[in-house]
Amino acid sequence: MRIWVLTNEYEPNLIGGLGIVATRLSEALAARELSVSVFCKTAARKVRVAHRRGVKVTRLPRGSCYHSIPQQTFHAAPLMEWVRKKGLPGPDLVHVHSLQFLDVASMCKQTFDVPVAYTLHSLVAIEPKTLHKARMQYRQEQLMRLADCVLVPSRWQERLLHEHYPFTTAKTCMIPNGVTVAAQTHPAPRQHLLYVGRITPLKGIDPLLRAVARLQRHTPSVRLDVIGSGPKAYLAQMERLAREIGIERNVRWLGFQRPDALEELYGNYGAVVVPSRQESFGLVALEALAHRVPLIATRAGGLREFVSKETAEVIPHVTPQGIERAVRIFWQSPERTEARIEAGYRKAGKFSWNSMAARYQRLFDELLEAKGGET
Repeated sequence: MRIWVLTNEYEPNLIGGLGIVATRLSEALAARELSVSVFCKTAARKVRVAHRRGVKVTRLPRGSCYHSIPQQTFHAAPLMEWVRKKGLPGPDLVHVHSLQFLDVASMCKQTFDVPVAYTLHSLVAIEPKTLHKARMQYRQEQLMRLADCVLVPSRWQERLLHEHYPFTTAKTCMIPNGVTVAAQTHPAPRQHLLYVGRITPLKGIDPLLRAVARLQRHTPSVRLDVIGSGPKAYLAQMERLAREIGIERNVRWLGFQRPDALEELYGNYGAVVVPSRQESFGLVALEALAHRVPLIATRAGGLREFVSKETAEVIPHVTPQGIERAVRIFWQSPERTEARIEAGYRKAGKFSWNSMAARYQRLFDELLEAKGGET
């Protein structure tokens, strides 16, 4: 089976969870002896082609005939012409991760008469209003109509999708994101906390900082490392808040870290804190469990797939008081924490990339069979 993967993000050019999922899933499918070709973007001036872990990666230049920077979209005709000139075979199936590839996916379906699968990582309709929201929401609806199957990573996302777009009900499939399960980690001071994710209001970073301020009054050794990026204005606002509430020395802003580097860092922390108000899935929380790092998290949205009292200290309310209380209970319950680490590790093992790739492969086989194609 030849699969074309269309994604705006692909390692090492990542922004968030979408790029990690697109990368790890593509590699896991290739490991199952499928022919996987990824199309993504690059800052280079020419098309770059490379092979990495069994995946053929074609990087298309930003701001070129292949990609428009103002519109943030990939152009179908030049890409198809490039494929034709190279004499490359067409796909048996197209797997889309990013809205920016709507036009390409549409032309692929028309040109090659193949099924299109769309993995929906987040629902634009429920996101905060931005300058480009209307355009992105329109693209997402068009891509969902084009797709033969719309994949979601959680039951919460599935329910939300059907509420907003009932026409997807008959063609939705829920397959969770996967995780790389680590062999071992080393115990770290429980006062050393880690936050990983986008720096945005929905992620709960504001109440987390205020919770650290409350904690440090009685536990001066508490530390919080923040890994991730976000809008510059909001990031500056949060850094200013840390100074104003007196925790500048307790907080380190480490910026974006590559996934492979982050996996090496998990073992240095006493707990990962995920105070999100909304999550389509919550990959960071699952990564914490997979690395045997204690987890303190909400059960917002897709986090309910694996966050429970058996695997984590649950944050009941995204408030400074709620987060502070959860951290204190965690500190006071070492035996319960050890039990949760093992339960969380077992839970994470059920989400291995290989098992998720097997589910995707079965789905792709079904789509091809329905289309009358051959695997």
